[in-house]
Amino acid sequence: MLECGQLKGQAENMKNIDIKKLKIFEKYSLDQILILIVVFSLFIPFHFAAIPMIIISAFALLSPVRLRNILNVPNSWCIFGVIPVSLTACIIFGNTVGIFITLALFFAIAFALYARSVMDYSFFTKILDMVIGLSMIPAVIGAFQKLYFLHVLRPKGVKLPFDGRVSSVFSNPNYYAYIINLIILITIFRMLNLKKENQSHKMFFYSTILLLNLVALVLTNCRSTLISLIVGVVILTVAHKKYMPAIILLIAYIAYLFAIEWFPDIFPRMDFLYLDNSFTARLRIWDGAFLGIKESPLIGQGALAYKFISSKYPIPQKAHAHNLFIDSVLNFGIIGTSLIIMYFIRSIKLLYKNTKKPSSNNFFMFMIAVLASTLVHGITDVTVLGVQSGIMFCIIVSGFGIKKASE
Repeated sequence: MLECGQLKGQAENMKNIDIKKLKIFEKYSLDQILILIVVFSLFIPFHFAAIPMIIISAFALLSPVRLRNILNVPNSWCIFGVIPVSLTACIIFGNTVGIFITLALFFAIAFALYARSVMDYSFFTKILDMVIGLSMIPAVIGAFQKLYFLHVLRPKGVKLPFDGRVSSVFSNPNYYAYIINLIILITIFRMLNLKKENQSHKMFFYSTILLLNLVALVLTNCRSTLISLIVGVVILTVAHKKYMPAIILLIAYIAYLFAIEWFPDIFPRMDFLYLDNSFTARLRIWDGAFLGIKESPLIGQGALAYKFISSKYPIPQKAHAHNLFIDSVLNFGIIGTSLIIMYFIRSIKLLYKNTKKPSSNNFFMFMIAVLASTLVHGITDVTVLGVQSGIMFCIIVSGFGIKKASE
């Protein structure tokens, strides 16, 4: 009887707890907490990574106030306009899988606009620091994965996935490499904007994470990331008038090119013959994509169109067209692609207007570095449309909503 009474008392105490008085609600709003949950989900296995984003997007869309804020985001109609274009194309051409991908894209866009509607610079930098810290998780997992590939932990006779390239918790080494690309840009941006009063210990933290992710990037053995990362880093460092890091990076890249020629066994995927064969394969994929574009140039053939048309044409069997622009036109046509381009151009103009003061210019250039790096990476791959990579990109571009870039 006494135990029963104690349980009843505990139950009553639980009822009297005011959730809003918890410490986390003193530091963050409910909207910010929900966004942080999605940030954390970036570093769980890719099979589950999209679930929190979809649930939280649905919550925001079902809330009248939050839905109004989403629709009031400048130029939201541009990016949302891609959805009816893609759905129409999917229905016309019978692209069933594309319908589900389009719905997922709808939730991703809704989340990006929801995050943008509540974003300020202080919260944005907290997200960046959280991403930097959490990036240790996939890096450590990737290290153990590499040990497994090197027979240290792997049973004999087990075939290597991705030719021994590390993918960690992500679906593909290229997606992981793109995410590392973004993390390195984020880390360098935070390092270049450290305040003097907390410079020493934070510099050590950022430097350690930077080194860890550079090692992880080598383990992914992704070619496309090399040039895109250099472009982003050069933009960042030159914008901050730190010319020496940019010069050192370019010298290191030239030395790397010579190392590929002199030590082909160490860099097998970087061998010029291998690269030539890889580029030839890309050309065949792009030729196949143009067949689909010719069939429907205005509205495309819906999301994941290349995989869909590869069953209709004698073309290489791939998930996408391995070029961001070509894949976009194939998926969403000239109309949908124009809407995407319009959204980003207008968002960049608005961000420049809000951050054109010298104190805020570094943040604007960080956003430009991320976009430029993504576009360069998109010349030969479409990694920005992966599950975790796409969500991370959505989180970063939510920074378009920041009106004043100062903590």
